[in-house]
Amino acid sequence: MRRQTLQPPKQLLSPSQSASAPALPIKPQPATQAVPPSKTAESAAEAKKKASEEFWARHEAEKRQEEAVVQAVYEEDEKLLFTDTRYGAPRYLTEEVALRKMQKNAVKAVREASEEAVRREKHGTPGLFASHWEGELKSIIDGSSAIDSKATGPMEFEVSSYAAQGPRTAMEDVHFSITEKRGTFVVVCDGHGSDKSAQLYAKMASEQFFATLDKVKGNVHQAFEELNHDIFKATLKHGTRSGNTAVMGFFDQATGHLDTASLGDAEAFLVRKGAIVPLTCTRDWSHLKENYRGYQATDIFSIKHGEDGEKQNLSFEQFAKLPPDREYQRNPQPKYLRYPSPPKPGRSPRGLNISRSNGDKDDAIVKKGNPYGAPGGVIISHKLKIHRIQLEDDDEVGFASDGLRDYVPFKRIVEVVKPIQAKKSEESKEHVAEGNAAKRLVDLSLSIQKDKGFGPSHYCNAGDNVTAVVVKAKLVKAKA
Repeated sequence: MRRQTLQPPKQLLSPSQSASAPALPIKPQPATQAVPPSKTAESAAEAKKKASEEFWARHEAEKRQEEAVVQAVYEEDEKLLFTDTRYGAPRYLTEEVALRKMQKNAVKAVREASEEAVRREKHGTPGLFASHWEGELKSIIDGSSAIDSKATGPMEFEVSSYAAQGPRTAMEDVHFSITEKRGTFVVVCDGHGSDKSAQLYAKMASEQFFATLDKVKGNVHQAFEELNHDIFKATLKHGTRSGNTAVMGFFDQATGHLDTASLGDAEAFLVRKGAIVPLTCTRDWSHLKENYRGYQATDIFSIKHGEDGEKQNLSFEQFAKLPPDREYQRNPQPKYLRYPSPPKPGRSPRGLNISRSNGDKDDAIVKKGNPYGAPGGVIISHKLKIHRIQLEDDDEVGFASDGLRDYVPFKRIVEVVKPIQAKKSEESKEHVAEGNAAKRLVDLSLSIQKDKGFGPSHYCNAGDNVTAVVVKAKLVKAKA
């Protein structure tokens, strides 16, 4: 084959080049190698992987930034728990102002217990029919005589206590009593989640109460608030996610004063002359102010619904005007009301059915960015309700976890404690010989025998841990 020499196009030749100039050889171009399909796929996969990594890096950075904002808000709310008197920080009231508040709370305790008695007589309680609570209201007497009466002289106190695990798988109640020259100090704690919070509360209270009382120069109201607040801070710092309710009382030996403080639904009551004087205000979500605090944090209405039920940012006055939920009107059971998650059909209720407690790290504050889309805020308060009454000779004072009062009517409590007061009766001899009113109360609450006082097939049959402490007050007679 004859080899041909290609000539460049004429328009590309310079004028000096002649047509007869020899042709320049054209260098052969290297052949383009084809990229294997496998390498192309690998490059695409690497690019995709790099893009994915960059995306998730940005996502994590944004998430950390959002969490930092949420945490900052949470920390601000946590500061409120530590510093705001609305949620349990000490108020440092003068003794005069504190006394007025304690006496006001004592009146409120009787009124609220009377309202609860009416509700129980009409609607019953979970697991117990209304007939079980017959006569509940009649068992309550006006406590004004106990509030207004003056000190009768020095007193001494006898303490009996008893606790039982009941049908629960663990014992979460904790109690103790201490008697020294100034008087007797009693605490009953009811734990939930575990007993860690209750154990810590009882330990710190037993170790620090009288020292705190000395520090505040005998101001019991301030001592209660400072002690409770210190325990709350220690509980959150301890890291336990459990919580507890509590009721405590200080019996002043010199004056016969009794100061009680309650957190949640643990209760104290006075048995006097065959009747009951309630000494504590229980706090759950059926109370309007407590319910409003839960609504503000979660935008969940709990028992409040109606035409305005979907509106947010309601003032307290607007919230108060909302009618209760129809189901709650039909069967008002405070034990079924829970925040932050109210019960729904086919699902067990979550959250706490009390609005005040110690601990409960996961429930005390609802974080911003929560599933409800609500602003979040403080929901569980650790603020105490504190009361004062004047004791009389032969008064009996009971302190108990809700395992007692959820199942045992006031009438039955009086029947157990009253014979110990009336020592002349034949029936009382047996009880005095047994010598432990607290044990009899716990045994009654756990009893599965028929409650003959309220008709057939009604039982106390408590489904909870049960703890009771009973303190008998005796006037110290002057020596002749």
